[in-house]
Amino acid sequence: MTPYLAHGPAVGASLVRQLVGLVPHAQCALVVAGSPRCAAPGLVLGLAQEAGFVVAVDSGGEDLRSAGLVPQLLIGDFDSIGGDTLAALEAAGAEVMSFDAHKDATDFELALKELRSRGFVAVVATKVLGGRIDHGLAALACLAAAAEAGTRVVIAEEDECCVFLSAKTGCRLHLDFAAVPPPRFISLIPWGGDVTVSISGVEWELEHARLPLNGSRGVSNVVVGEDVHIEAHQGTALVVLEG
Repeated sequence: MTPYLAHGPAVGASLVRQLVGLVPHAQCALVVAGSPRCAAPGLVLGLAQEAGFVVAVDSGGEDLRSAGLVPQLLIGDFDSIGGDTLAALEAAGAEVMSFDAHKDATDFELALKELRSRGFVAVVATKVLGGRIDHGLAALACLAAAAEAGTRVVIAEEDECCVFLSAKTGCRLHLDFAAVPPPRFISLIPWGGDVTVSISGVEWELEHARLPLNGSRGVSNVVVGEDVHIEAHQGTALVVLEG
């Protein structure tokens, strides 16, 4: 099976552009996190084109270097990036923010806080999933908190693409699958509590439907139209496009 965002950089960038919405390019940041899952250089290049600022979180610098890119910011305790890569990126102009390994937040959370302090209103994150489950869940929790605080949050991996929709920010999502290949499945996962959602353009449409926390009703819906509309009326939902 071909990974969803491996149809080419243009396809991945087009889908991410839809998920990010009308946020100006200069206010969108790409975060290449430190999961042990490798990020394909083509995917990284495509995502970087959609961002006005690129951040490497520790070993995420290795993926950017492999793609021939230099991040504007390299952040972390640098326990997983190679010393030669760290030196090369710094010499090429990357700003380096170094933290002691004995700290109360992950490198990824520190990167999100730094971006918010610099005024970025959209974050596209890759290399978030596919490694340690504790780090993956913690990263999702930090991204959900950012979404509920008003940041547009997109997770773009080769196999799946995700976005948090929060009723606190009145966020709606319109996906045009005439422009990009549709995913095999769209799932709506309640996050942090029950969620009330609507979705159209899929086999099992929902209208102001309550999805309970720890339930599976919203999993594996099937796209049947070119236009899919999703809205969270209450609570926060993680929207997953996969396969």
